Amino acid sequence: MTIDLTPYLSPQGPKYLAIARALSEAIRQGELTPGTRLPPHRQLAEALGVSVQTVSRAYAQAEKMGLVQARVGSGTWINILDDARESEYLRGGEPRPEAPLVDLSIAHPVCLPTHHLRFREALAELADHASPDVIAACRPIAGLPYQRERANVWLQDTLGVPGDAETRILCNGAAHGLMLAIATVVQHGDVVLTEALTDHGLIALSRTLGFQLRGVTIDAEGVVPEALDAACRRFQPRAVCLTPTQLNPTGATMSQARRDAVAAVIARHGVWLIEDDVQALLEPPA
Repeated sequence: MTIDLTPYLSPQGPKYLAIARALSEAIRQGELTPGTRLPPHRQLAEALGVSVQTVSRAYAQAEKMGLVQARVGSGTWINILDDARESEYLRGGEPRPEAPLVDLSIAHPVCLPTHHLRFREALAELADHASPDVIAACRPIAGLPYQRERANVWLQDTLGVPGDAETRILCNGAAHGLMLAIATVVQHGDVVLTEALTDHGLIALSRTLGFQLRGVTIDAEGVVPEALDAACRRFQPRAVCLTPTQLNPTGATMSQARRDAVAAVIARHGVWLIEDDVQALLEPPA
């Protein structure tokens, strides 16, 4: 088989890693599909102008990443990816210099080609079963009643969140939900307190909605209660927006004692708490 990886090749880093990343991108773009046989090492080496050893290392790296599978006597094939291969790669500590700098300013999940493929498969399945009402019907802004009821049961049973279906609103993602929560209680010019290192999205919202965002000292567990108390007295905020579980970008998670202490400060000052707990399912219920 002949494939063209040149549109996906990057000049950064070792050539074998650039080829492995190009394979990953070609799979993500749908140019290479599961079950496709890759060219022999020598053929691809000649096409890319590299050594056979470089292609061999690239295929080996791609196999560690779970992208391909080498079959003795049959060649190298695009793999039907599975969690075991992917987990092994993530735990392996293999150096992956994707860029000259490592950006630690924002936390985000690892997203490998297997996620892209399954996401596309899920969308395709949804499209196959979609009824005309998906496009034609006009729905309540807060969501259909049965959807809100199911969401309510899930929130109560999984996270122990109090409330009922009437108090639930379906949002177009967490960023949309955060915007609605802030816009509901915060006016233009109001002060909102948050962690000294906080999510990019909240910073962007402060510019869009026109409120003043003030950072509060943090430690290994997140916002420091004493610092929050002092900031509340100084700035008289309208609201406090906090991420108690795996704060972005530091990854700090509040203990139960810290959550209780922070809640006591907020109750004492009578300010709104907007809890951005999008990572709650990654930790035990708190």
